[in-house]
Amino acid sequence: MGIFLNIAGLQTESDITEDIISLKEKYEWFGECYIVKKKNGVMVMQESTYSSECYIICEELSEKLNCTACHFSISDGDQWGYELFHKGKIVDEFFQRPEIIDGLEKKKIPSLFGKPKIFVKYWENIELSKVEKYIIPNSKLSFLKRRKKAYNHDEFTYNNCWQLTDFLREIGLPYEE
Repeated sequence: MGIFLNIAGLQTESDITEDIISLKEKYEWFGECYIVKKKNGVMVMQESTYSSECYIICEELSEKLNCTACHFSISDGDQWGYELFHKGKIVDEFFQRPEIIDGLEKKKIPSLFGKPKIFVKYWENIELSKVEKYIIPNSKLSFLKRRKKAYNHDEFTYNNCWQLTDFLREIGLPYEE
């Protein structure tokens, strides 16, 4: 089995501890987690959670707290992606390789290519030029380009699922193990 990582990022100043406790009681699949305050919001790091339903945490918190929230994931070590919510409604989705998602209809694939302008519209304090090169599906990159980094200062290349950590750092939610 590959790597599975689920992170909820929220742009809020609220203390979400009680909200997380309530969600853990509501959803049996919601495993152990920890809350980390960051420069540009709050991260909820979920440990040992393999559920494809983790986006629900962001959807519900975004609605309850009237804020922007994003579910970031690495799926089986094959790709990274996000689902962006604003006030409980999904506004953008991105997956590096949507064509490998089980059961996904072919006509839905383009809707998972992500829209950098939408992302920066809702994720405050981020410039388009700092993130637009991350939000490109692998199918839109040449084989050689996939072996390069989105930005010179990045640690990981396009074809590495850990590119997510470079993206998180740029949006003010640096990932720390």
